Amino acid sequence: MMRRLFPRVEALIREVQGNMAVEFALLLPSVLILLGGLIEFGSVMYASSSLESAARAGAHYAFEKGLDKPGIEEAVKNASSYPANKLTVASSMACECDGAAASCSSDCASGYVPYKFITVQVTATNDPWFPVIDKLVPTSFSGSAMVQVP
Repeated sequence: MMRRLFPRVEALIREVQGNMAVEFALLLPSVLILLGGLIEFGSVMYASSSLESAARAGAHYAFEKGLDKPGIEEAVKNASSYPANKLTVASSMACECDGAAASCSSDCASGYVPYKFITVQVTATNDPWFPVIDKLVPTSFSGSAMVQVP
């Protein structure tokens, strides 16, 4: 008796012509978000690796030239594949005697010259490609390297 009351509804339920299009429309947003996340994650990893490499290049320059802040900054910006206007480079020198922090201008109590270390810190801001994923990725990246100088 019920079948005769709703023959059109029964015909729609049995109709399978548009099922594939409906399934595609339902799955497409999820697949796009997943793909966007993979691309964003790859971009984050590449940027982080680039900043670490740039910091090492700055430390290498510092090993050869000493604490030349403009030179270190230029070496970092030349070595990074990240846009130079988004990079912030900081370099500093610290000294230690017998494992403890010391002044770089005077000798250690034991009479030796203190060990000198130069640290290069590079930071950059992140502009996510996909607006949905911007809350899941870091807003800034950083890389650092330390080198003992003569």
